[in-house]
Amino acid sequence: VLFDKNQTTLIKCPTNKQGSYQIPSTVKKIASNAFSSRVLNLINIPVSVDLIESGAIGFCNASVIVDQSNSKYSSADGVLYNKNKSEILFCPSSKKGTFSIPETVIRIGSESFAGANIATIVIPKSVTSIGNLAFNSCVELQSIEIPSSVTLIEGNAFTFCYELETVKIPST
Repeated sequence: VLFDKNQTTLIKCPTNKQGSYQIPSTVKKIASNAFSSRVLNLINIPVSVDLIESGAIGFCNASVIVDQSNSKYSSADGVLYNKNKSEILFCPSSKKGTFSIPETVIRIGSESFAGANIATIVIPKSVTSIGNLAFNSCVELQSIEIPSSVTLIEGNAFTFCYELETVKIPST
Protein backbone atom coordinates (compact mmCIF):
# COMPACT_ATOMS: atom_id res chain seq x y z
CA VAL A 1 0.00 0.00 0.00
CA LEU A 2 1.33 3.43 -0.97
CA PHE A 3 1.28 6.27 1.60
CA ASP A 4 2.81 9.71 1.82
CA LYS A 5 6.05 9.98 3.83
CA ASN A 6 4.29 10.48 7.19
CA GLN A 7 1.67 7.81 6.49
CA THR A 8 -1.13 10.34 6.94
CA THR A 9 -2.44 9.97 3.36
CA LEU A 10 -3.32 6.62 1.83
CA ILE A 11 -2.55 7.14 -1.87
CA LYS A 12 -3.10 3.70 -3.43
CA CYS A 13 -3.97 0.19 -2.39
CA PRO A 14 -2.85 -2.41 -4.96
CA THR A 15 -5.67 -3.69 -7.17
CA ASN A 16 -4.62 -7.29 -6.41
CA LYS A 17 -4.90 -6.78 -2.62
CA GLN A 18 -7.08 -9.59 -1.23
CA GLY A 19 -9.07 -10.24 1.91
CA SER A 20 -9.57 -7.41 4.38
CA TYR A 21 -7.53 -4.29 4.97
CA GLN A 22 -7.27 -2.29 8.18
CA ILE A 23 -6.23 1.27 7.38
CA PRO A 24 -3.50 2.34 9.83
CA SER A 25 -4.53 4.76 12.60
CA THR A 26 -1.98 7.32 11.32
CA VAL A 27 -4.05 7.88 8.16
CA LYS A 28 -6.12 11.08 8.06
CA LYS A 29 -6.87 11.21 4.32
CA ILE A 30 -7.81 8.64 1.67
CA ALA A 31 -6.92 9.96 -1.79
CA SER A 32 -9.09 9.77 -4.89
CA ASN A 33 -8.86 6.36 -6.61
CA ALA A 34 -7.06 4.82 -3.62
CA PHE A 35 -9.15 1.63 -3.69
CA SER A 36 -10.34 -0.16 -6.83
CA SER A 37 -9.71 -3.82 -5.99
CA ARG A 38 -12.17 -6.40 -7.26
CA VAL A 39 -10.72 -9.00 -4.85
CA LEU A 40 -10.58 -7.00 -1.61
CA ASN A 41 -13.65 -7.84 0.48
CA LEU A 42 -13.43 -5.52 3.50
CA ILE A 43 -11.98 -2.09 4.29
CA ASN A 44 -11.79 -0.95 7.92
CA ILE A 45 -11.67 2.84 8.32
CA PRO A 46 -10.28 4.06 11.65
CA VAL A 47 -11.36 7.02 13.77
CA SER A 48 -8.38 9.07 12.49
CA VAL A 49 -9.70 9.42 8.90
CA ASP A 50 -11.27 12.85 8.43
CA LEU A 51 -11.16 13.17 4.62
CA ILE A 52 -12.16 10.64 1.99
CA GLU A 53 -11.81 12.21 -1.44
CA SER A 54 -14.46 11.72 -4.11
CA GLY A 55 -13.96 8.41 -5.89
CA ALA A 56 -11.50 7.16 -3.26
CA ILE A 57 -13.31 3.83 -3.17
CA GLY A 58 -14.75 3.01 -6.57
CA PHE A 59 -15.06 -0.06 -8.74
CA CYS A 60 -14.34 -2.01 -5.56
CA ASN A 61 -16.04 -5.13 -4.16
CA ALA A 62 -15.08 -4.37 -0.58
CA SER A 63 -17.62 -3.63 2.10
CA VAL A 64 -16.69 -0.75 4.38
CA ILE A 65 -16.71 -0.67 8.16
CA VAL A 66 -16.10 2.71 9.81
CA ASP A 67 -15.01 2.98 13.44
CA GLN A 68 -18.10 4.20 15.33
CA SER A 69 -16.05 6.95 16.97
CA ASN A 70 -15.15 8.52 13.60
CA SER A 71 -16.55 12.06 13.59
CA LYS A 72 -16.93 12.42 9.77
CA TYR A 73 -18.00 9.03 8.38
CA SER A 74 -20.24 6.05 9.10
CA SER A 75 -21.21 2.77 7.48
CA ALA A 76 -24.19 0.44 7.36
CA ASP A 77 -24.37 -2.93 5.61
CA GLY A 78 -20.97 -2.30 4.00
CA VAL A 79 -22.01 1.05 2.48
CA LEU A 80 -20.09 4.27 3.26
CA TYR A 81 -21.93 7.45 4.32
CA ASN A 82 -21.08 10.77 5.90
CA LYS A 83 -21.54 10.73 9.69
CA ASN A 84 -25.28 11.49 9.83
CA LYS A 85 -26.04 9.39 6.72
CA SER A 86 -27.34 12.38 4.75
CA GLU A 87 -24.93 11.58 1.89
CA ILE A 88 -24.11 8.20 0.40
CA LEU A 89 -20.43 8.07 -0.58
CA PHE A 90 -19.76 4.49 -1.70
CA CYS A 91 -21.72 1.34 -2.46
CA PRO A 92 -19.65 -1.83 -3.02
CA SER A 93 -19.77 -3.40 -6.48
CA SER A 94 -20.43 -6.72 -4.75
CA LYS A 95 -24.04 -5.62 -4.05
CA LYS A 96 -26.47 -7.02 -6.60
CA GLY A 97 -30.17 -6.83 -7.48
CA THR A 98 -32.09 -3.93 -5.96
CA PHE A 99 -30.59 -1.34 -3.65
CA SER A 100 -32.82 1.02 -1.67
CA ILE A 101 -31.12 4.22 -0.58
CA PRO A 102 -32.03 5.03 3.05
CA GLU A 103 -34.52 7.85 3.71
CA THR A 104 -31.85 9.77 5.67
CA VAL A 105 -29.93 10.44 2.43
CA ILE A 106 -30.42 13.85 0.79
CA ARG A 107 -27.43 13.65 -1.59
CA ILE A 108 -26.06 10.85 -3.74
CA GLY A 109 -22.36 11.66 -3.74
CA SER A 110 -20.03 11.87 -6.73
CA GLU A 111 -18.94 8.43 -7.96
CA SER A 112 -20.81 6.78 -5.09
CA PHE A 113 -22.11 3.89 -7.22
CA ALA A 114 -19.16 3.75 -9.67
CA GLY A 115 -18.88 0.22 -11.00
CA ALA A 116 -21.78 -1.11 -8.89
CA ASN A 117 -23.54 -4.23 -10.17
CA ILE A 118 -27.04 -3.20 -9.09
CA ALA A 119 -29.95 -3.65 -11.51
CA THR A 120 -32.40 -1.29 -9.78
CA ILE A 121 -31.79 1.63 -7.44
CA VAL A 122 -34.65 2.99 -5.37
CA ILE A 123 -34.19 6.69 -4.60
CA PRO A 124 -36.29 8.07 -1.72
CA LYS A 125 -38.08 11.43 -1.76
CA SER A 126 -35.52 12.77 0.73
CA VAL A 127 -32.85 12.98 -2.03
CA THR A 128 -32.42 16.45 -3.56
CA SER A 129 -29.20 16.06 -5.59
CA ILE A 130 -27.17 13.51 -7.52
CA GLY A 131 -23.42 14.05 -7.81
CA ASN A 132 -21.05 13.95 -10.78
CA LEU A 133 -20.47 10.43 -12.14
CA ALA A 134 -22.74 9.06 -9.38
CA PHE A 135 -23.72 5.95 -11.35
CA ASN A 136 -20.66 5.78 -13.62
CA SER A 137 -20.23 2.32 -15.16
CA CYS A 138 -23.20 0.72 -13.40
CA VAL A 139 -23.26 -1.83 -16.18
CA GLU A 140 -26.16 -3.83 -14.69
CA LEU A 141 -28.41 -0.81 -14.00
CA GLN A 142 -31.62 -1.24 -15.99
CA SER A 143 -34.03 1.34 -14.63
CA ILE A 144 -34.15 4.27 -12.28
CA GLU A 145 -36.88 6.64 -11.19
CA ILE A 146 -35.76 10.00 -9.91
CA PRO A 147 -38.23 11.54 -7.46
CA SER A 148 -39.51 15.11 -7.84
CA SER A 149 -37.48 16.13 -4.77
CA VAL A 150 -34.31 15.96 -6.93
CA THR A 151 -33.54 19.39 -8.36
CA LEU A 152 -29.92 18.82 -9.40
CA ILE A 153 -28.30 16.04 -11.42
CA GLU A 154 -24.62 16.80 -11.98
CA GLY A 155 -22.70 15.88 -15.14
CA ASN A 156 -22.11 12.38 -16.39
CA ALA A 157 -24.34 10.87 -13.70
CA PHE A 158 -25.16 7.85 -15.89
CA THR A 159 -22.00 7.48 -18.00
CA PHE A 160 -21.36 3.93 -19.29
CA CYS A 161 -24.66 2.51 -17.99
CA TYR A 162 -25.03 0.22 -21.00
CA GLU A 163 -28.11 -1.69 -19.81
CA LEU A 164 -30.04 1.40 -18.70
CA GLU A 165 -33.38 1.28 -20.51
CA THR A 166 -35.66 3.47 -18.42
CA VAL A 167 -34.94 6.73 -16.64
CA LYS A 168 -37.84 8.70 -15.23
CA ILE A 169 -36.81 12.30 -14.63
CA PRO A 170 -39.24 14.76 -13.03
CA SER A 171 -39.97 18.20 -14.47
CA THR A 172 -38.26 19.74 -11.43
